[in-house]
Amino acid sequence: MTNEPLISVVVPVYNCEKYLSHSVEALLNQSYKNLEIVIVNDGSKDNTLKICHEYRKIDSRIIVVDKKHGGTADTRNVGINAINGQYIGFVDADDYIEENMYELLMNDCLSSGKDIACCNRINLYNDKQNLFTIVSESMIMDSKDAVKTLLVANDFSLCNKLFNKKLFDNLKFVENVTYEDMIPAVQTVMCSNGVYFDSSYLYYYVQNMDSMTHRPFEPTKLDYVLNMNKMADLVKETYNDMGEQCDACCINAITGLIPDVYVVRKQYPEEYRTLLKELDKYKSSYKDNPFVNRNNRIKTFLNIHRMTGLACFLGNLYASIKG
Repeated sequence: MTNEPLISVVVPVYNCEKYLSHSVEALLNQSYKNLEIVIVNDGSKDNTLKICHEYRKIDSRIIVVDKKHGGTADTRNVGINAINGQYIGFVDADDYIEENMYELLMNDCLSSGKDIACCNRINLYNDKQNLFTIVSESMIMDSKDAVKTLLVANDFSLCNKLFNKKLFDNLKFVENVTYEDMIPAVQTVMCSNGVYFDSSYLYYYVQNMDSMTHRPFEPTKLDYVLNMNKMADLVKETYNDMGEQCDACCINAITGLIPDVYVVRKQYPEEYRTLLKELDKYKSSYKDNPFVNRNNRIKTFLNIHRMTGLACFLGNLYASIKG
């Protein structure tokens, strides 16, 4: 039996029969073989559970857990309770990874002695892909500098990282909210002894148009701003010199969500007003914040002066030119 540490990969699944195979195959083909793949079915109504059991018959490293539908946070909590590994990773069912991702990240953790290894990722769209760069060169950071790096990069994903399991021993995902991974993604780093940032692009984040991120506005999307505020407060309480980075993340979250609610503001007037009031909190500081990029600075100015229609138009124009 190998002496390599066991990596447990938690894969929450819900009604994903169309794309689950691609994700699971990528895990089964990992060059790092000492894996267990914990697939947690969140009460799927399609053939997802059947597909999971078929893969379980093929490879004994797969563990299938079936549960009542309770959302991604509950599903991840159940998955964490079911694992046996010393290290833990997360992969979303509609995404996939490079075949050497966990080999590289494990080597990064072991060679550096750090609790976490993090890689860059690739965002995949129907007709294009974008590189999401956290670091341009591989480097080791202590927990404080690592938090600062994630804030500046706006990276709050769990899926492009490998964690020492001990970081989750006293940490649970908050249930009944969306975007539940944002706060744990930062909490784990704050509790760690540091992060190895690997400059390799190893995680493929598939922009699924059926996902929460791309669906039309609904009130639960406000959880994104709510959790960003909670994350920012947590960081500010711990580090008194990261206020500007935290504020920039909150501004980015608000200005990113405003266009979604603007087109349905007659249906959701209170949510629309809530977002504008949230943005008003930064009207005296956003211009001098070096971490607010030019695009968000313009959108903030227009929204604060209630020229949201123009802000949305310019945002769409900028996106089309950039794309």
